[in-house]
Amino acid sequence: MRRIALTTIGILMTMCAATAHADVVTDWNQIAIDVLKAANITTSPWSRSMAMVHVAMADAINTVQGRYATYTAKIPAAPSASADAAAVSAARHILIQLVPAQRAKIDEAYADSLARLPDGAAKNDGIALGEQVAALVQADRSTDGSNRSVMPRSTTSQCVSPSSAAFRSTSRPEALARSASERNRRCSRNTSRPDRGA
Repeated sequence: MRRIALTTIGILMTMCAATAHADVVTDWNQIAIDVLKAANITTSPWSRSMAMVHVAMADAINTVQGRYATYTAKIPAAPSASADAAAVSAARHILIQLVPAQRAKIDEAYADSLARLPDGAAKNDGIALGEQVAALVQADRSTDGSNRSVMPRSTTSQCVSPSSAAFRSTSRPEALARSASERNRRCSRNTSRPDRGA
């Protein structure tokens, strides 16, 4: 009986020790949240940033493990690389590109994450792979239109300025982006013709 109790306690202690530290994906999810909060990034840029971090980590891991299709990464499989090192490296490089002012915080988390991984070729290959994947995700998102200035219409079909409450309350930037050029042309015509009213 005592032997069973000791075995059970040993198993429970092992399980607790194994789950005391989350995996790198959940770690870097929290790091990304902390970095974006510190940089005061909100709404759509927040969502875009988190998506980029997670796509980069997923693609890095899937390039190593080959379980699922990748989103952007079209590089050869790297089964000998460390999936954890690749995910950490990919997340770091995306965050540095998106929030360069938080580099010290990002690099501190990066060093801490890498210190937990065993040194060797797999770790080095994973780091290099993560950098490659991050560059591909960054390139893919560079043409997503997130840097466009969009002028939504007010409810009275007039143009509104980017500083107005109507502009700030817009919650669907993708819908606005689709017809932005048409709306901007219409706004230009309306404001340049005194007989039409602005």
